Amino acid sequence: MTRIFPERCAWLIDNPLRALLIRPGTLRDRLAIGGDARVLEIGPGSGYVSRAIAAQLAGGTLHLVDVQVGMLRRARRRMRGPTRGEVMYECADVAALPFRERTFDAALAVAVLGETPDVRRSLRELHDVLRPGGRLLVHEHLPDPDFIPFVTLQELAGAVGFRLVRRWGSRWNYSSLWERPRMDVPTLPRRAVTC
Repeated sequence: MTRIFPERCAWLIDNPLRALLIRPGTLRDRLAIGGDARVLEIGPGSGYVSRAIAAQLAGGTLHLVDVQVGMLRRARRRMRGPTRGEVMYECADVAALPFRERTFDAALAVAVLGETPDVRRSLRELHDVLRPGGRLLVHEHLPDPDFIPFVTLQELAGAVGFRLVRRWGSRWNYSSLWERPRMDVPTLPRRAVTC
C-alpha cells in the first residue's frame, strides 16, 4: 500500500544524517543540468535537494510539484534568499501534471515515486513533459517504506519509453538517470500473421 509521507514528519527528511544516504550536491551533479535548464522536481518535500538544484540554474527555472501544500510552504521557506534561477511552486499530482508536453529539460524524483498510486502512470507523465533528450534522475533508498527496487523501476521506466543512461550505488541506495530518446520510436500496428 502506498502512502504519502506526512508533513508532520518532515523533520526526518531534514535530518542532517540523511546526507549519509545521499547529498543534495551529489544529486545535482548526477542530473548534470545547464544553467538555463527548465527543471521539474517531483515531491520535493521540504526542499532538501531543491536549493542545490536552484543554485545551479542561472536563467533557468525550477518547478517544485508536491501534492501537499504544507510541504510546498516548507520548501518555499527553505528557498528564501538569493537563488540563481527562478523557483515556482505547484500543488499537483505527478500522475496528472499540469504542464504541456516537452516542457522540461530535466526532472528529479527522490524517494517519492513509490508513494504514487500508479508508478507507471507517473513515469508516463514525466516522460511526456520532458523534451526529447530530457533526463529524469530517480533516487531510491532504504529505509523508505515505499522503496522501489531498481529491477522494478527498470521494467516500468522502459515500458513507458525511457532509456537508462547510468546507475550509481547499491541495491538499497541507488540513483538512476533516464533519458527520453531524442527520437520517439513510433509503435507500428501489429499485423496478423497468416500461414
